[in-house]
Amino acid sequence: GNYVTVGNGVTVGDYVTVGNDVNILEKLPFALLAGLNALPNKNGIYTLYKRVNKIKKGVYASIYDTNFIYELGKTIKVNNPNEDKTLSCATGIHVSTPFYWDKGDTLIEVEFTIDDVITCLEGKVRLRQCKVIREIDINNLTK
Repeated sequence: GNYVTVGNGVTVGDYVTVGNDVNILEKLPFALLAGLNALPNKNGIYTLYKRVNKIKKGVYASIYDTNFIYELGKTIKVNNPNEDKTLSCATGIHVSTPFYWDKGDTLIEVEFTIDDVITCLEGKVRLRQCKVIREIDINNLTK
């Protein structure tokens, strides 16, 4: 099938395997991000998506905390993210594939580095920060 080797000894395909000499907790975010088809560009930047509610052009509110605002072109940071890597739902910015979300009226594209990742569980990534790149036209997406 299709396999991607990430780092030293982490292979993502039908299964994720990690060589004995690799710290799985260190390499797992790479493997899981690859499983979401979020491979980095040549500069190490990953791209994923988030559904939000549009307030006005270029300004969006989080679905779960309407005081948390995303602005086009800006890096958005969580002040005190929960750093527990075993929790999928905790304080942080949750991003995933465009089709993961079913709430919110607007889809935004965000970018981040591996250093921004807290954890990657249950089909989504929880981040410390990300940069809002653009708004995606939901009507032109196909599964």
